[in-house]
Amino acid sequence: MSLLLAFEQGQIKTPYGDEKSRSYTHKLESELNRFGMQKSGKLESVGVHDDLAMSLALANWASKEFKGTVVLLDDYMPGFDGWISGEPKTGDGDSWLIP
Repeated sequence: MSLLLAFEQGQIKTPYGDEKSRSYTHKLESELNRFGMQKSGKLESVGVHDDLAMSLALANWASKEFKGTVVLLDDYMPGFDGWISGEPKTGDGDSWLIP
């Protein structure tokens, strides 16, 4: 499924709650708007940066390609969500994090 279709069907939503998320969304929109089809049929970015757009495209592709085989790391690594969100380690001794 294409990114455009995923956006149209509401399968991809971008954050817009605070200034940081609005800034991120504007950067992503800017990058997505800089893609164009070349004469060879290849999709290329005409801008300098395309990291956000490419990572979104890869994540969208992977969510379809590996549907049903993706696992949540927190199921296997307790505390992983806290590490990603910056929450302090609980120190319960059952953590995979290096002290």
